Amino acid sequence: MNIRKAKKEDIEDLTKVEMSSGYHKRKFDFEPYLRELFKNNTEIFCAEEKNLIVGYVTLSGKGEIGFLAVSKKFHGKGIAGLLIKKVISSAKKKKIKKLSLDVRNDNFSAIRLYLKNSFMITKSYKKKTEGKEILKLRMEKSL
Repeated sequence: MNIRKAKKEDIEDLTKVEMSSGYHKRKFDFEPYLRELFKNNTEIFCAEEKNLIVGYVTLSGKGEIGFLAVSKKFHGKGIAGLLIKKVISSAKKKKIKKLSLDVRNDNFSAIRLYLKNSFMITKSYKKKTEGKEILKLRMEKSL
């Protein structure tokens, strides 16, 4: 497994990972989100298996982890953990003091991953998404 910095040319493959992660209930155009992240100089790391991108994670300059996704076919192989470790390493090199993220309260595998990597739940809040209210958790890790 190779973890590397993603390039703009990877956007199509990163979109495929997001849409094949099993997280989204319906398809939508994810490319504009990724294009915006590249424009804002957000760091994006991807995991490759035999030259196929199978996962990715984003890190803003302020320490915000915006997206983390692994293709469903590659779940359970420790890829998300490798990506989180890469983000932690990169943030420390940049002297970022704290990592933050938001996760749905029903995304148990993600919550377990973050807790395993010493993230703490700092608050919960309700958010309206696709016409229904969901509970989100704010998680943070001091570096």
